[in-house]
Amino acid sequence: MGVVDASVCYAQGAFQLANSIGSSKIISKVKDLHRKLLQSPWRKDQYVTDLSDILTGEK
Repeated sequence: MGVVDASVCYAQGAFQLANSIGSSKIISKVKDLHRKLLQSPWRKDQYVTDLSDILTGEK
């Protein structure tokens, strides 16, 4: 697993935990990471798409 892949994996877990306990600070940080990834060369990769789906509640 690459560095970006691992970062997204940790971000997904952090978002799900933060969402369950209502931690808006962590949720905000994950959304900020997501915005940056969408502007990066990795924006079309599957793990970024998966993070998008989690943030929009599709998965």
